[in-house]
Amino acid sequence: MFLLTFSFHLSGNIFRSRGEAARKFLVQTIGFFEGLGVRVWRVQTDHGTEFTLPETERVATSFARGETPEHVFTKECERRGIRHRLIRVATPQLNGKVERSHRIDNERFYSRFEFTNEHALDHALKTLWMPEYNELRPHGSLGYKTPMDFLREKLKSLSTEKTQELQTKYEQKKAA
Repeated sequence: MFLLTFSFHLSGNIFRSRGEAARKFLVQTIGFFEGLGVRVWRVQTDHGTEFTLPETERVATSFARGETPEHVFTKECERRGIRHRLIRVATPQLNGKVERSHRIDNERFYSRFEFTNEHALDHALKTLWMPEYNELRPHGSLGYKTPMDFLREKLKSLSTEKTQELQTKYEQKKAA
């Protein structure tokens, strides 16, 4: 098992519902990793309202009294059998990779473009920024590999380890 960190950033008030946008991002991310043969077991977030609380103050108050069910993001995690883990409050150092990713996103993407609607932003993210960030831009923290190159190598390594583990078990069983 290994940990992958992906960040999700909402800029401005383009989205009507930040919680729904976070849920949509989760669904798309899970689909992406399933396409690679990777099962998502746990998601870790901060306590942002897009991950934890209902959208309005009235609903948040109702939630605090226990009268409103959990947030749509948490519900989506539960529906898929994924544990939603929250970092401790007031510990941004636990969220450092995400904070750095947000800074890079702001410096190299959001600050350079303006989007009139969610569709324009979604298109630009999919066709411009995400391919650059994940497939073209080497990351120092990954040994100057792109995230996709790093992921491919890790998956290949895990596959090789699993094959070797099964081979060893087979040989031990055969010898017994």
